[in-house]
Amino acid sequence: MVVAAGDGLYLLGWEGKQIASSSKILDCTLTSAINPVNDSTWFISTFGLTHYWMTRRDGALAFSPLEQHITNVNRAFASQTGDVWLASNEGVYVVQRHIFNSFNYPGQPGFIEGIAEDVNHNRLYFTNRLSLFSASNTGQGAGTATVIYTNPAGYFQGLQHHGDRLWATNQYGVLVFDNETLVKEIDCSPYGRFIHDLFVDASGEVWLSQANSEVVTSVTPDYVVHHHKIALTPGSNVNVIRQGPRGYMLLPMARMVISF
Repeated sequence: MVVAAGDGLYLLGWEGKQIASSSKILDCTLTSAINPVNDSTWFISTFGLTHYWMTRRDGALAFSPLEQHITNVNRAFASQTGDVWLASNEGVYVVQRHIFNSFNYPGQPGFIEGIAEDVNHNRLYFTNRLSLFSASNTGQGAGTATVIYTNPAGYFQGLQHHGDRLWATNQYGVLVFDNETLVKEIDCSPYGRFIHDLFVDASGEVWLSQANSEVVTSVTPDYVVHHHKIALTPGSNVNVIRQGPRGYMLLPMARMVISF
């Protein structure tokens, strides 16, 4: 397992559910995400200027920096065609192995907080702090970014598209859009503060990472909300939730990994 920490990337070895070994494999600070592109390639985005390709060949990991410098990649995802889309302080970018393009749609703000893709309708969604935007995703950067929702007192962070729905976190709640129309609001303010990440699992259930919270919240496709109490150290919270072949993994602020 490769894990991003504040001072670099680490390779963890496991014995059962216990971490048996760890070694630093890359000196890079402030990693924002490890994004799988295919079975042997990952894109490492950071909150700095330098970002990396990670490849696996003959069981060994190799790293090469992206030639272009981009300030603060806040979110990234790999499309079904292997393109890596970046939401950065400078706008939206798409990266292929040897191609780099800036997608500056008319009406697009400079600072982009989150990004997601609707592959069935060739739409790209992205957010700045206050607004949610929609744009055509033809691979050419054509078209205009339009605002589909604004909250002058809000703050967008997480963004995921699944099925026909777009899920967005805004401060202490979740907004759900269908056909670019707001259809559901879920208030999580009684359970913590900012929701900084959300994850859609294989069944379509949405999992939320919330600051200052002793629970992990999940929302079913039928909008049934569940709160799962997690044993955390005082002052900690879950930053990331992801699903693997044998269950879920939670990464809290503390020096621990929780799986269930």
